Amino acid sequence: MKHIERLKKTNSQKLQETIIDIEQIRKLILNNQIFLHQCKIKGVDFSLIESLIDLLKYRLFIGILFADFCSSLNIYFKAQTLYEEKFALRSLLIVINEGVKKIYNFENINSEGYINQKERNNSFWMKEVKPIVQSEARGFSEHYDAITQKLDEFLLHDFNRIKIDRNLSIHYDKNPMLLYKMIINLDLDEKLPLILDFMKVIDEMFHFTEILGKHLYENFDDIIDKIHR
Repeated sequence: MKHIERLKKTNSQKLQETIIDIEQIRKLILNNQIFLHQCKIKGVDFSLIESLIDLLKYRLFIGILFADFCSSLNIYFKAQTLYEEKFALRSLLIVINEGVKKIYNFENINSEGYINQKERNNSFWMKEVKPIVQSEARGFSEHYDAITQKLDEFLLHDFNRIKIDRNLSIHYDKNPMLLYKMIINLDLDEKLPLILDFMKVIDEMFHFTEILGKHLYENFDDIIDKIHR
């Protein structure tokens, strides 16, 4: 109950802060795209700027994801009917499931026990962020690995059940009794550990990408000097 009351008090503020961050990140992306264009014209190495733009785009995605998450929570807290609460919980599950797929994705295990990591390796965290850490910011490897471990731990939640609820919420079903049963069984207290763990992972990831971006900016002086020669 304490966690729910705390969420009630802080959620709207978190949403407002996230909306401001989203707009700032969008402007940074546009400014750095202009900077990238100038580098190309001057024949200056622009790989660092491309890495920063990729990182900023990922931060923008996390921001939008978290804003969607907070908005769904607000709908729940302001609901006037039980059905509205259930609808908001369904929205939260959709945001969490689809967000995780983009951020880190799931490993697929076939009938022979072979683990297919194709989708995992194509996720934002592995395809976009990891190469930046490995090439431009090796000092951040330990922090990156720690968040990766937390992502693995987060996926210990029952995502098979979450996927079923997500599919019913998006696609419905020819058997409305299945849909009705899913709706009735949704409960915030039962989903609270999932919700809180998701918020923790997103918060830490958002902070990590912020300090990683600042690190990349620290190496821009040499590029700026070359452009103005």
